[in-house]
Amino acid sequence: MGNSSLILVHGWGTSRMGPARLLVRMARRTALHGMAALNFDLPGRGESEGTYASADIDTMIDSVLLAGDWLRARGISRILLTGLCSGANIVLAAAALSPRNIAGVLAMSALPYQEARTGSMRLRRSLWQLAGYMKKACRFSTWRRLLKGEISVGGVGKAISARDEAVADGRNLKLSSRDIPAALAAYDGKMVFVWGEKDPEAGASGKYFQKLVGGGKNPAEIYTVAGANHNYYGLSAQADVFRALDAFVSGTGAGSARL
Repeated sequence: MGNSSLILVHGWGTSRMGPARLLVRMARRTALHGMAALNFDLPGRGESEGTYASADIDTMIDSVLLAGDWLRARGISRILLTGLCSGANIVLAAAALSPRNIAGVLAMSALPYQEARTGSMRLRRSLWQLAGYMKKACRFSTWRRLLKGEISVGGVGKAISARDEAVADGRNLKLSSRDIPAALAAYDGKMVFVWGEKDPEAGASGKYFQKLVGGGKNPAEIYTVAGANHNYYGLSAQADVFRALDAFVSGTGAGSARL
């Protein structure tokens, strides 16, 4: 696989490390297959130039496409993409908009695109967040951290509100100027979707993407990680992600499970 490479893309507000260094570990795992792995910070994130508010989804998609151009200029002919959360939406869009250049996508915890986000999805996410914080509120350690100023009350409120928009200068940065769903429906490269079993939005997201890409030439594979949340915390969850990655980069198929 010396002529192949995997580009890894992080979520909206994070960096190239990924939660619990998941993307770093995936990059190293990819190298064991004899493949190059390219892991970088999106514009306005981590160590990349730009500001948080200046980077919208189209800028991020273009950055991934430029990364693919950079690899092809260095002799890489087979390019695969993987991303987590918003990063999954970005790599799916990049593949759909450049189908001849991207051989396949491994999308982890992908969410419906902004134009398809519904009130019921937001409510489900809000109730799940509220339940989690209610459990934490019953712990003495939580109140101790609160009194020490170690907990952002505003951050908790934002999480419970489940607002998924990123607004700057009156516009939603997560809303693309392109028709990504239409392009993705026509994409005939390899697609593997991974969701955590305990991700509260996995069910609705899975149905959304199954409907969107179900009519393609290559049916998408779906892999559910038992007991995992949105970010796949824990050694067992990450081990399952690595198995899906191994199958994806080797072309043997990641397996499927019904959501």
